[in-house]
Amino acid sequence: MKFSLVCLQYAIFFCLWAGTCLGSGADWPAFRGFHGHGHTNETNIFSDNQAITLSISWQKDLGSGYSGIAVVADQLFIAYSDGTLDYTIAIESDTGTTLWQTSLGPSYLGHDGSHSGPLATPAVADGSVIMLSPRGGLFCYATDSGQLRWKRDLMAEFKAIKPHYGFSASPQIIQGIVIVPIGGYQQAFAGFDINNGALKWKAGTDVVDYQSAVIGTLMDRQQFVAAGNSHVFGINPSDGALLWSYEHQGAGTRGAQSMSAVLIDEDRVLLAHRDDQSLLVGISADGSATKIWESGSIRNSYAVPLYLDGHFYAYSSRILSCIDATTGSLVWRSRSPGDGFPIIVDGHLVIQTKTGSIHIAKAQPHAYQELASLDVFNDVSWTSPSFSEGSIYARSMSKIARIDVLSRKPTTSTIALSDQFEEHELLIQLKELLRDPTTMHDAVADFIESHPISPIINGDQALFYFQGEAQDVAIAGDLVGARQEKALPRMANSDLFARSFRLEANAALSYAYIVDFKLTNDRHNPLTQLSMVYGPEFEPIVGGSLNLSWFAMPNRTAPSHLNGQTKNNGDVTKLQFSSGILKSEIPIAVYTPFGYNDMLGALPVIYIFAGSKALQTPLTSSFDYLIESKSVRPMIAVFILRDGGGASHAMAKMMTEELIPSIDQTYRTLRDAKARACVGMGWSASDAAFCALKLPTQMGHLAIQSLYALTTFDGGVQSLVTNPLDQKLTIYMDWGKYDLRNPVEAWSMADDNRRLFKVFEERGFEPSGGEVNEGSGWASWQARTDRWLSLFFPYQTLK
Repeated sequence: MKFSLVCLQYAIFFCLWAGTCLGSGADWPAFRGFHGHGHTNETNIFSDNQAITLSISWQKDLGSGYSGIAVVADQLFIAYSDGTLDYTIAIESDTGTTLWQTSLGPSYLGHDGSHSGPLATPAVADGSVIMLSPRGGLFCYATDSGQLRWKRDLMAEFKAIKPHYGFSASPQIIQGIVIVPIGGYQQAFAGFDINNGALKWKAGTDVVDYQSAVIGTLMDRQQFVAAGNSHVFGINPSDGALLWSYEHQGAGTRGAQSMSAVLIDEDRVLLAHRDDQSLLVGISADGSATKIWESGSIRNSYAVPLYLDGHFYAYSSRILSCIDATTGSLVWRSRSPGDGFPIIVDGHLVIQTKTGSIHIAKAQPHAYQELASLDVFNDVSWTSPSFSEGSIYARSMSKIARIDVLSRKPTTSTIALSDQFEEHELLIQLKELLRDPTTMHDAVADFIESHPISPIINGDQALFYFQGEAQDVAIAGDLVGARQEKALPRMANSDLFARSFRLEANAALSYAYIVDFKLTNDRHNPLTQLSMVYGPEFEPIVGGSLNLSWFAMPNRTAPSHLNGQTKNNGDVTKLQFSSGILKSEIPIAVYTPFGYNDMLGALPVIYIFAGSKALQTPLTSSFDYLIESKSVRPMIAVFILRDGGGASHAMAKMMTEELIPSIDQTYRTLRDAKARACVGMGWSASDAAFCALKLPTQMGHLAIQSLYALTTFDGGVQSLVTNPLDQKLTIYMDWGKYDLRNPVEAWSMADDNRRLFKVFEERGFEPSGGEVNEGSGWASWQARTDRWLSLFFPYQTLK
């Protein structure tokens, strides 16, 4: 009787705390489940004595979006885009039948690496569905009919500033209060009455981008914990009173701007507050907060960490990791199952990967132990799964599905080589040799001795291999794209790891191995190149600098200007240029050709943006060779020694009013637009294009290679392209087929460059260049210096 009374009291408390008695304890009523913690309340789903399998109960088409799935009773609630409109939709959980849908307004279109559609997950309570649209509309619908009950406009009513990728934080509901971020002075977060939408309170001062609040108990106080870009707050949900706050000093899109707090043991909060760091904060009874530890063990991921029994389970970059919650130290990490989004169900990890598969593994500090997996979608998936009554609910950018967890008899698995490696005839032969354990060691040794240089080229295939003691080997770089790796599987039980790729006969690419999660070059390949594009973990960053292995396919012709010998070299003089317009000192370097002081007449001038990186390459040596071989006219080159990527009117104004006049006064230059060129590569290409297009009377030539920009795909360059009669530019533009890209993040610099090249063509320009079968960075760009330079200033054409 006493036990029953306690249970009843707990049930009453649970209902009051949640705001209503939702369908059952199996509901998943909001982002990452009940109160946003990523755990289900269900138990006895898995048994140590019973093997499991996954089976798709139903699957149906659904438009794109990032919205997760709220599950209450027998209904699913989710948001999506059909390309024209955004919708909130209710679906019957047993059959997948659409019950109702209602529009949120015009579709929020993907941009700068995002897909189209709504981003927030609906929250459900008291017979109402709450949805925050990407444009800041807060909607309340009846769960049974979809009828609109009330609406608030956060931008119009509260002057909320729309984050770059749209309003993404998911609402939470507690005690009849709808909690959403607004952002700003004393309104970082706000509470609205679920019955009528009336504002109940506003609290906290901070900028809020994509952070969702969580609900829980800290130091015996019921509260919701919400993070902004600089602070994390504990707030009383009934009146908005600030219980505590902490300045986390975070930064970064994958850090402070996207994190959700993780509450543990009623007195600590984990914050993945920086792109490369996470922070554990202790909360005291007096409301003070202090740092316990800061660690790089959890970093560089949009996935929210999970806590269970003294350990965090989280993604660090693309690697699933287990971390000791007491110390922040790494316990284990696993490349399997691939990058994704995890939840915890009955002591197990349920993970949806970005490539569309579902995986179940024990949440344990020993090792990653997968129990079942299933390929569900064949397109990009960027949403955390939901769980209710023994079923997983998942969505991709085109579909939604219910996956049932079923019992099955254990089966014995066998280890075999992946079929994808049977393409390469050498691996076919090696596979047969490795079947015999007694000859395996000799077979690997013979293979390495016969093929001492990697990669092994055979027709259109390149075979990459690593031999040595290792548990995990992957390849990264131009072959696979930014923020990505592909595993090199172990060949049978040997210490040889290998993977093959089909490539164009003239391709040339950079790469590196990641061996037991540490970057290393291919020791069987003596060729290396400085990428100046990638940073740690192959993040594309301005000023990145990784020394990578490099190779070329047989039909790639090495340009003579990179290896040609010259008798005489030009001079490079470093200077300090003071700009009143930019209000800063700008270091520059000026290249003058050999014999400049004895030359008669004036010379053309090339302005090279982000020149500090260019000077670390053989660019001036190429100038020397091309001038000496009489391939191009002698010229002056001005290197602007600062990182690029910030095309602006101020930069163009500085060029035309300060830098060009200063160079013309100091050096013997041809003072004519057709004798000047703007040149930029990668991040600085938008600077060069912007200035050349803004200064049609000052610049006659433009060379851009692999333009890197995310805003409207070209950094605003397209809007400046008008009429070739007004902008008398000679344009050279090239990029690599294997340029910076990330398929799951919906961005590709190659695609963006193709579009801009077409814009130039459609508006009457006749650009030279085009796509090459190469990758990103100076390893590729420097090979084509002769193309744009000979186009602009062929030998003795200017008088």
